[in-house]
Amino acid sequence: MRIGRNEQFTSSYKSFQGSIDDLKIFGRVISQNEIRSSFEKYSEIVTEPELKSDVITVVDWNIWHGGTHFTLDEDGFDGIERIIEYIKNADEDIILMQETYGAGPKIYSTLGF
Repeated sequence: MRIGRNEQFTSSYKSFQGSIDDLKIFGRVISQNEIRSSFEKYSEIVTEPELKSDVITVVDWNIWHGGTHFTLDEDGFDGIERIIEYIKNADEDIILMQETYGAGPKIYSTLGF
């Protein structure tokens, strides 16, 4: 079993760029309550979201290499910080992101997720 590495590629470009500190493999389907209780230690509050309506808005966003192509020095803004500000002000219920390339942990920890 390989986790986080695709042996087909020689660079880390398409490989997992984080760390895994806890891995569990089950030989059965686990319940929603088991999942919730295993993640409670990572969050101060685990609650069900309060629905504003019966319509859910979903955005699917390719953030292009984790926002790393734009820097304060060269472009006048930081790409990752701009992504964080967009999400802070977004009115969408669910935001999906592709190409986080290691920026995901900074984005979600800055936002308190």
